[in-house]
Amino acid sequence: MESFLVWSVDKMTEWTINLVCYATSDQGGDCSSNLPLIVYKPPKKVSIQFLNHTGPMFERHQYSLQCTVQDVAPVGNLIVTFYRGQTPLGQLRSNWTTEKTPVNESFTLIITPFKEDNGSQYWCEAKLELGPAGPQHPPVETSQNLTVMVLWNPEPIHPTKLHMKEEKHLDSELKTNQQPLGSGQVGSAGHLLFALTDSIKWHIYHTVQTKQNVLPSAI
Repeated sequence: MESFLVWSVDKMTEWTINLVCYATSDQGGDCSSNLPLIVYKPPKKVSIQFLNHTGPMFERHQYSLQCTVQDVAPVGNLIVTFYRGQTPLGQLRSNWTTEKTPVNESFTLIITPFKEDNGSQYWCEAKLELGPAGPQHPPVETSQNLTVMVLWNPEPIHPTKLHMKEEKHLDSELKTNQQPLGSGQVGSAGHLLFALTDSIKWHIYHTVQTKQNVLPSAI
């Protein structure tokens, strides 16, 4: 014969509780069984930030992206996933596998941005995995979005080193999202300073023959 006992509580504040079921037979003797119990608490808040860095980032440099999860239990069942847009970048777990009480913990992922990542949004997700016996659709909390600006060095759209004949026109173009300094050297103007723009176009309309090479006399 099987018997059931329903135990209902409004609030659980004991995180290391041990449950034991005792049974006594009419024929004498008794037995007991330990009941597994996991008290879980969804994260109170999830946030994301860069460690020791603010402002724009540079292409191909490494940066530390940190996701902080506050007031969660058990942290050993927590999975943190980093995203760029809808692309997952990596998953991390806590090393506190035996901790049962609510804690705060930060997770760090190293990223290397490229120019294609300019304007992307980084965020993280914290999910409690409680196994097949636990509540289905486990609680998930997400951070705010972190929009980034990535700076990259000028790239030649057309070759910057060209062999040209005297009195021939030459066009050259650079693309960048930084303010280039000293982008070129010409005979009559020296180094040039350009305003911040998506691209720079060079129009060389006159050349002067020298003993060694051909130099543009104006831009």
